[in-house]
Amino acid sequence: MIKNAKPIPLRNYDETAWVDDEVFDEIIGMGPYFILRDAGTKKPVPYFDRKIGNNVQKIGLHRFLARAPKGSIVLFLNNNSMDCTRENLLVCTPAQANILRKFLPLKKDPLKK
Repeated sequence: MIKNAKPIPLRNYDETAWVDDEVFDEIIGMGPYFILRDAGTKKPVPYFDRKIGNNVQKIGLHRFLARAPKGSIVLFLNNNSMDCTRENLLVCTPAQANILRKFLPLKKDPLKK
């Protein structure tokens, strides 16, 4: 359980993502949420589908909540990709991310028991 956060159920895995209390009501209706592996890091991250015109785009919950611009990287500061609280997300450039990843806490994949 994460302090001052509410759980978001994930459709395709028996795991829960966490978001700040303040944004829960805003985003709970955007689901369903599910897990995909991040293309770069291979970490499991919560996603949702958003229809844009005739296309369906997969949106990372962490990127949406951090309001990350295209080309930026969103790091999970505690290395737990299920923790999408704002205090755990950091938007940075790819170069900054490469440096910062060396200093982030090491944690196992949250989906592996």
